[in-house]
Amino acid sequence: DPTNTVEVEIQYTPVDLVIIDLDPTSIGQALKSALENVYDGGIEIASSIDEYNLDGMSAVFVLLGIYSNNTMIMPGQETPLIDYINSGGNLYMEGSDMWYFDPQFMDAYDFGPHFGIVSDADGSGDLSQVVGYNFLEGLNWSYSGENNWIDHIEPTGNAMSIFRNDQIGYGCGVANDAGNYKTVGTSFEITGLGGNSSL
Repeated sequence: DPTNTVEVEIQYTPVDLVIIDLDPTSIGQALKSALENVYDGGIEIASSIDEYNLDGMSAVFVLLGIYSNNTMIMPGQETPLIDYINSGGNLYMEGSDMWYFDPQFMDAYDFGPHFGIVSDADGSGDLSQVVGYNFLEGLNWSYSGENNWIDHIEPTGNAMSIFRNDQIGYGCGVANDAGNYKTVGTSFEITGLGGNSSL
């Protein structure tokens, strides 16, 4: 007969925010740690687009990396993400080449129309300061993430510029409220932002 007893309490927090970390130099855990400081729901990291059923998620973050350590989403692979936003989701995506170079020259899927983003230039390793615009007005950050070949991105339609490289004069972050879904797209790594402003 046992002489000691142990009481175990199991708590389950449902996953409602997923970080899809496709960045070869993984930053998913750093983003998860930052989000856990401000978000009480369940957060998990996935290593593929279809690892989790995205239906009903509060938000999805997709990290594609910075050239030359980046991943491309090819036509046909985007379906779970497009289905998610079409069902009213909130999607954040970052990647240095995903807005211009990859869809223009590598036949990768073009997410620009869904995010209200147009891009006409493949940047260079020149991002050291990021300035906030619109609802981020008055905030600014130093940037220490990988920073080679940051696509220059600008808003189209009802989208708005929220991050800019004012030293060189191009956009690097766009927010879009499409009515039935919301997106934010950046051409830098959000975990690379530092300095006195908090995001």
